[in-house]
Amino acid sequence: MENCNMLILDNAATKSIVNSREILSDFKDANYEILVSGIVNKRFRVKGRGKFKALINIEALFIPEFPINLIAEIDVLNNYTLEHKYGLMRSDDRITVSVNSNIIGIMNSVGGYLLNMRKANS
Repeated sequence: MENCNMLILDNAATKSIVNSREILSDFKDANYEILVSGIVNKRFRVKGRGKFKALINIEALFIPEFPINLIAEIDVLNNYTLEHKYGLMRSDDRITVSVNSNIIGIMNSVGGYLLNMRKANS
């Protein structure tokens, strides 16, 4: 992906998976295969795992060949408060991620699915 901060928030995913190691911290090497099910069933080799730099409570699998950076909505819901704010137009929609009432991230909706995570104070 051109922008390693771009994520797809997937409400059906059970694991967060990224192809950009740069968005992970506490990285640990791995080498095993998993089956990713959904629209297409395909096996991928996991090369590592780490925590999102912007969402340190969420662990993601690192698969360089995976076509997108995907964050499982359940991972966000289990660790943070997720709030959808709908604008007049879909491009104005915002998703805020907070912990203890402090906003730690804002996701900007583009086309309804593609999200750009940034730290709220940047």
